[in-house]
Amino acid sequence: LLNAEELVEIHKQFTVSRGGNFEGKNVLQRRHAGQLSETVETALAKLFQFRYGGQPETVKTFPPARNNQEAKNDSWPGRIPAVTDTKMIVAWNSLMISGLARAAAVFGDREYLELAVKAANFILDHQWIDGRFHRLNYDGKTAVMAQSEDYALFVKALLDLHQGSLSVVEEVGKSDKWLEKAILVQAEFDEFLWSVELGGYYNTAKDCSGDLLVRERSYTDNATPAANGIAIASLVRLALLG
Repeated sequence: LLNAEELVEIHKQFTVSRGGNFEGKNVLQRRHAGQLSETVETALAKLFQFRYGGQPETVKTFPPARNNQEAKNDSWPGRIPAVTDTKMIVAWNSLMISGLARAAAVFGDREYLELAVKAANFILDHQWIDGRFHRLNYDGKTAVMAQSEDYALFVKALLDLHQGSLSVVEEVGKSDKWLEKAILVQAEFDEFLWSVELGGYYNTAKDCSGDLLVRERSYTDNATPAANGIAIASLVRLALLG
């Protein structure tokens, strides 16, 4: 397929090995940026024709990308787009709300507070079904009862919003609203997840744990902070504010 000169040049410009770099085959990766020689271009055209049955200019279903920018931005017919995770998780969004609210307080930036308010209102408006807090939202469809991290982080987010709204000169919404909501969410948290015998909060609500062998309580930080650690700090803040 390739003559000796072309093969040598391909080895110089691309990573090629006997064992390959993907499932025993070689996916050509550039060693160096810059213009390719005519010899290499000819070799690549041969490889393209062997793989796709035609010259690059004649194969419309898979046009070659000449650089990284083309590879990232060009819309190829038949290309399967990357899967997008569309679920909204209360705990993760609460972390974002806290970050925005605290940034608003530090920098006095009204836009940060507006974004935090919008996200918090979405959760308040959509994540309570039949009077109970829910964890997920898939394209407008609410699912799964809230867990301890959802309660703990959302209470914290509401308290951060309360503080942020007091700090920004041009207030967005009434600050008392966020404190009142934090108290209500904390009350539901206490009712359904608090361990009366042992103290601390279980990971799941008492009416959603019937199938569990062990009803766990988490005190260890992982990718997100432990719910009980966040809850302790929020309870102290609520006590001081009350």
